[in-house]
Amino acid sequence: MSGEKGILLYFALMMGMKGINIRRLFKWGAFTGACGMAIRSFLAAFGLLEDVAYIQYRRGFGEVFRRSLGGSHPNVLSSSYTILSIMVMYLVGRDDKRRVWKSSAWILFFALYPFIYSGSQTGILVIVGFICLNLFYLYRNKIGLPEKIVLVILFPILWFLSIIGPMIATDETVALVRKYDDTLGSRWEIARYYLYNNGFTLFGQRLSNPESSPYVSVDMSQLYLLLQLGLVAFVVVTILWFVLICDEVKNNNIGELLITFTMLIMGITDPFLYNLGFKNLAFVFMGRKLWEIIEKKSCRVPGALAFRRGDTLALQKKLSIPTSIFRKKRIFCNIQGKNAKLVSIAIVLFSFVTSVMVYVERPDARYILADHGPGEHAVEQYEDLIAGTYTEQEIDNIEKQGNIVLNYTDENEPMYIYYTSEESPVRGGYYAPNAAKVEKARFSASIFFLGIVVALLFRRLL
Repeated sequence: MSGEKGILLYFALMMGMKGINIRRLFKWGAFTGACGMAIRSFLAAFGLLEDVAYIQYRRGFGEVFRRSLGGSHPNVLSSSYTILSIMVMYLVGRDDKRRVWKSSAWILFFALYPFIYSGSQTGILVIVGFICLNLFYLYRNKIGLPEKIVLVILFPILWFLSIIGPMIATDETVALVRKYDDTLGSRWEIARYYLYNNGFTLFGQRLSNPESSPYVSVDMSQLYLLLQLGLVAFVVVTILWFVLICDEVKNNNIGELLITFTMLIMGITDPFLYNLGFKNLAFVFMGRKLWEIIEKKSCRVPGALAFRRGDTLALQKKLSIPTSIFRKKRIFCNIQGKNAKLVSIAIVLFSFVTSVMVYVERPDARYILADHGPGEHAVEQYEDLIAGTYTEQEIDNIEKQGNIVLNYTDENEPMYIYYTSEESPVRGGYYAPNAAKVEKARFSASIFFLGIVVALLFRRLL
């Protein structure tokens, strides 16, 4: 068997969607997600929480550190913000156009923060694409025939890209794809490796991955579903996707349709759709649709087997959590109206000035000391890189000299040096001229974004 528990959680979620208000669910999801993500991100940005950091080439920046800000991987940071943004836009709705535009602007602005740390180009493109399509359909009342044709074509194309493409691709094909889209090309390369080393099963398997392999896992969700969870799970889940999309098109549910296809598109380069990451919002809509079908069928069943929606709603009301914290309350009665606005602006200006001063006054680092090698497989990619160990006193001296230390734990942990000058301060360092400059800019940006968050919270609580 596969050992994957994520799909079990998703099916449990669907079973638990009986009589659940999706807006209430997303409201609490967005609230807790935003709080958790903000706290974790700022703690990691200011060095109070360890995160994943490894160096990788990013177009336009050169070789810089990709950081997860407390998450398990930089891509997780990006996908988490995308999911949070989608829930927020679902709650904003489509009735108040001015509010939609304002919320879209804020989401795109705050998307810069996880992007400058994670370096996820795919992630920022998905957010921009979702927001643009949401704004486009804000002025359209129904899905037209051209869009329906596109959706009919797009659904199998996504499956083709994730499964059939890697199966029929040759080395030359993968090289050609990587030339134009390195993200998809690298996913195909990994997919071909796992397809070669693993067969298809009915009820799943633990994927074979030799120790010499440079690959960690399958990064394409649909292929992961097929290989890891088996043909039975793949067929069942594919049917669920198809039923959900048909229902959303039939009911002209544009908002949810955009969310559904955003999930599918993200699944091309990310495995989170069916694993324990538990971020696939489409299963919420699948659960609601499942219970709608059960309700229709149970209306024909007499007595105790009938679906009693009233009992469920009554229970939900008893167990509901008060949502008063989402309502605007004035807790500082002496600061209101224009004064409150001026105070918020002052906080933003102060954080901006502080961030600029920190960037100007902070000396340029000669090198970065980090606990991870370049990429996730330093030995295979950079054979000349040599790790060293450092005491806490040595780390303090390194930081006092203006250098940057990422994720130091103790004197037993191997650390690597990435130098910015033309000569390495130690034997076995790695030349990454832009890495320290980007880290310096990120630290200053964190101060500015923290100030904006504080100002927004201040305005919300007034």
